[in-house]
Amino acid sequence: MLTNRVGRLQLRSDGFGLDTERIVSFLRPELIKKIEAGVKEDVKLLLKAGAVYQDCLNKTKATCMDFLNRFDTLWLFVYVDGVEPTNNLAERGLRHGVIWRKISYGSQSETGERFVERVMTVAMTLKLRAKNTFEYFTECFREFIRGGQSPPIFSY
Repeated sequence: MLTNRVGRLQLRSDGFGLDTERIVSFLRPELIKKIEAGVKEDVKLLLKAGAVYQDCLNKTKATCMDFLNRFDTLWLFVYVDGVEPTNNLAERGLRHGVIWRKISYGSQSETGERFVERVMTVAMTLKLRAKNTFEYFTECFREFIRGGQSPPIFSY
């Protein structure tokens, strides 16, 4: 059984195809804003307790402090339309790199790792901006052969 808590509202999935993420996003505009104030204070109190509780591991305390330091940004999705409460876009962006690493067994050197991470970052940035990756890298290689610099990615 999967359980997802949103404030004091508890959504349950008992394997009957209940999509809790869809329900939460459906309820978000009205319901979450109504319960947000109480939930926000509850979460802050729990994080403060976790940061100072003696029996907590140091790693747990550090995580609580990190969340407390960025506390207001954790709730940005409640106040700003278009801000997603998940990191799904970032996860999808990493997917190609993870798959590449699995099927190619990674790189054999630190230099190779840096090259791959930079090329994949540029490729994903171009994809998100709906630009042609092949054309950009072709232009980069032309400039390299001429002894010039790669074109700036954001002006491409």
